[in-house]
Amino acid sequence: MRECEGGEKFSVLISVYFNETPIFLKKALDSILNQTLKPGEVVLVKDGIITKELEDVISAEKNKFNKNNIDFVLFIFYSIKIFLILWLLAQILHFLSYIF
Repeated sequence: MRECEGGEKFSVLISVYFNETPIFLKKALDSILNQTLKPGEVVLVKDGIITKELEDVISAEKNKFNKNNIDFVLFIFYSIKIFLILWLLAQILHFLSYIF
């Protein structure tokens, strides 16, 4: 793996969503592996629930990254749902404060 000028390593961040096409995700991850300058890590963020096909692609690709000494970090991100629930609760409490 070549390092950046000065020896710094870099990371690649990718988000994957429910409506993502599995073949496009596979192509994107394969493209990272085929670069001359490879990252030190790839951070893949699952933004909510994803399909089984996407999960299968992630599992297969994760093994490829590990074989190439590239850290593959997986995050599950549900903050938008949590934000919406908290916002809804705040609106309800605000409404109830006018009634009582």
